[in-house]
Amino acid sequence: LIVPVTAYKVALTQDVSFDADLGLWIWAYDVNVGAHGNYSVKLTAEIQGPDVIWTGSISKEGLFEDFVWFEGTSAINGESGSWTLYESFENPTPWLSTDWENSEVEGKADAVEKEGDNLNSSISYAATTTGDFNRSVVIVDTKADNTITVEWNSEDKTGRVKSFGHFQDDAFHCWDSQLQDVDC
Repeated sequence: LIVPVTAYKVALTQDVSFDADLGLWIWAYDVNVGAHGNYSVKLTAEIQGPDVIWTGSISKEGLFEDFVWFEGTSAINGESGSWTLYESFENPTPWLSTDWENSEVEGKADAVEKEGDNLNSSISYAATTTGDFNRSVVIVDTKADNTITVEWNSEDKTGRVKSFGHFQDDAFHCWDSQLQDVDC
């Protein structure tokens, strides 16, 4: 993931242009990813009603051109969206997909891996403004037949974690605001 992550972090520092004929906002630039070499990146955004349709493509001279590395949709108000990340130019199949929601009250995101050994594995994140623990992550690892549940308070840093695969029990294991283990 170093190439797409580096390439698209650079997008935040680039100027954008609007192509009136295509109806697209376009960020286009070259980026060097160290030992991985130079890439040409194009990120587009098209407004369709209440949504923005995003497409991120990448090229490497002599190897591949305009490979769509990710695509997605986000609400113009920034409260929801979905993304699909494709595996590679050699195997352009969906690798990771996510749906997310955000609001002043709570946010959540779910990610699911592609077919294979980890089929139906997932990562879910939620943020709320109520309860002792206002953040949570649930990781389902179907290959290891294990579910990890982590809940914490974003303000005082207290929390708890449950993972049969790690602790060999179904109990929550807690930590305090100093991140030290404590009884639950």
